[in-house]
Amino acid sequence: MKNESVLLGQRFFPESGMLEDLLVAFGASALIALLAQISVGSGPSPMTGFTLGVFLVALLFGAKRAVLALFLYFLEAALGLPVLSGLLGGWHKLFLPNAGYFVGALAAALTVGYLANRGWTRKPQLIFAAVLIGTALIYAVALPWLAIAAPEIPFPQTEQTIALSSNPIMNVLKAGFFPFLIGDFVKALICVAVFLCAWALDVRFTLDKNL
Repeated sequence: MKNESVLLGQRFFPESGMLEDLLVAFGASALIALLAQISVGSGPSPMTGFTLGVFLVALLFGAKRAVLALFLYFLEAALGLPVLSGLLGGWHKLFLPNAGYFVGALAAALTVGYLANRGWTRKPQLIFAAVLIGTALIYAVALPWLAIAAPEIPFPQTEQTIALSSNPIMNVLKAGFFPFLIGDFVKALICVAVFLCAWALDVRFTLDKNL
């Protein structure tokens, strides 16, 4: 089966050259920026929709366009556009202790997009597995990065008790892993629901068109 029929995004925006890829990637970067503004929780580790945007783009458009969209997103942030969570921007925001999440997101976009290219968006269990694999890759990069930068973890003064522990590994897990677990599970379910609905609508549209 060709990629054009495997990827849902390709059915609406088929590849026809670099210009088409850039336009799609620019729109996808806007989607990531929009979802990044969703924030749940407070304190040092609020959950945002950034990774949800990365996963949806990768599942929709595959590896090449997803990675290109993320590079555009980071470029927009570096230029000062308010695309990061909290409507923030600026190149320095990409080099905070949590920068490992951005680097990990690139690895996740490449891997989840690769799986999408091979038909992992057709079955709910495969979509769920792809998102979990992408999430694991993000943590595989982000947590060691955070551990190196652990002395600079920006906990508010009122939250210092979270960071103070005799075990530095536990500090990192409390700061960058435990608070996001429920959110990661919810994001995987959202991806499954979105694609189940999208494929159902696509089949319905195709059937109506052929009548």
